[in-house]
Amino acid sequence: MLAYRENNIIFRIASADALSKFKEVQSHSFIQINRKEFEFDAKSKEALLLEYDRFSQFITKVERLILMDDVHALSPVLRTFIMQALADEFNSIEEICTTHKTIFSVDITKFLAVVHDYSKRLLLDRASAALELSGEKAFPLITQALSDYLQDTLCALHEYDNNIIKKAQPILSYSEFSRATAGSDNIPIIHRANYFLRQGAEPDFELKNYVNSQIDPRIYSKLIKLGVKLKVAESAFQLT
Repeated sequence: MLAYRENNIIFRIASADALSKFKEVQSHSFIQINRKEFEFDAKSKEALLLEYDRFSQFITKVERLILMDDVHALSPVLRTFIMQALADEFNSIEEICTTHKTIFSVDITKFLAVVHDYSKRLLLDRASAALELSGEKAFPLITQALSDYLQDTLCALHEYDNNIIKKAQPILSYSEFSRATAGSDNIPIIHRANYFLRQGAEPDFELKNYVNSQIDPRIYSKLIKLGVKLKVAESAFQLT
């Protein structure tokens, strides 16, 4: 006999809305990497598609697991399982990249590992806090966190293409994923600035600001301490 549990309509409404927003951002991201004027590197494009594929599957799995659990108070077993599954996705992505060397270059795989190193910690922290809440509150928060991460990964790969492959005027991108970490020591834009400087990029970076506010002064100060010189730039590249 197939298992069936009575639906929770409140959770269904919340999860449907969260998934709709996630898919809207996903669609927009795919449009951006397919725009001819950006000449997005094929291996970078595949890397982003892989990231979306894996985390889309993860989100669908989490929706089902929460629905089958106690939506109002998630069980400790489920919370632990989701946290481990989230961490495992990063390892799976890197394993796929390493295995399929004709699709993902060694360099792009190494860069993704850098992105994953700081991002995994941020996402696990956000997921852990969300899972203390009811399912109808936790699921949208986790989905939004992943959406912020994937948008930032799009920015990171755009930077990589520009700064490493094309060796054009260096750029840095300020997205919501960085803005939300301003008070911490784990800030995505800072990690990437460090990475590009170590790879020999010139310190004069154009700043692509994708947040509806100026760059947080705390982040700006950290970039200046690295020796980065910022120039705010217009960009046809869009996140939303």
